[in-house]
Amino acid sequence: TQNGLNLYLPKSNSFKRFLHDPADGKSISNSVIRFLYQDRQGNIWVATENGLNRLKHDHTFERYYAGSRGVPGLAHSLVKAVHQDHNNVFWVGTDEGLTSMTPKGKGYAYKTFLHDKDNPGSISQNDITTIYEDRLHNLWIGTHNKGLDVFDRETGEFKHFTHKKGQSGLSSNVIRKIRADGEGRLWISTLHGVNIYDHKSGTFSRYPDNPDDPASL
Repeated sequence: TQNGLNLYLPKSNSFKRFLHDPADGKSISNSVIRFLYQDRQGNIWVATENGLNRLKHDHTFERYYAGSRGVPGLAHSLVKAVHQDHNNVFWVGTDEGLTSMTPKGKGYAYKTFLHDKDNPGSISQNDITTIYEDRLHNLWIGTHNKGLDVFDRETGEFKHFTHKKGQSGLSSNVIRKIRADGEGRLWISTLHGVNIYDHKSGTFSRYPDNPDDPASL
């Protein structure tokens, strides 16, 4: 919520609230909660307006912030997307870049990916909205208004998919969410409808919103 994280306790039919406490380094990093993410190990990650948190078994929080003054960390502390890939690497999207968190010892090794106008293989935009790994282990990144990227781990480069008027492609460059169906096709929610990406053909099918068509989205 806008006022902390709430844990439902079924035995007492009540809630336990977690709020940021400046005097407690193990409290949640911020009381404005953006979303929750559960990894394959069952850990709950809490994205906030200021930092990413991992909820520990004792109900304290491990905090992850933007890197500063030579200390590695996230690209920015405003976290908008989190995804754990098949190698257990966490990909964290912020409003100022994409960061990978690779498990290393008791912590993580950080690497940040930023847009570079002079490098066409760089990420298309720093404002990340959603991240998803498909069953072929392709890592897809949705952006605020620069379309959809897929990351090539071998080259370290990004391939871009965008909306082009009058051509096949995305119905909008504003990407909201990415998910896959049982056939492995990607369903991409955008500002102007839903798009389905077929790996075999490498093409998008558009299902745009049309106020004049009652049968449309």
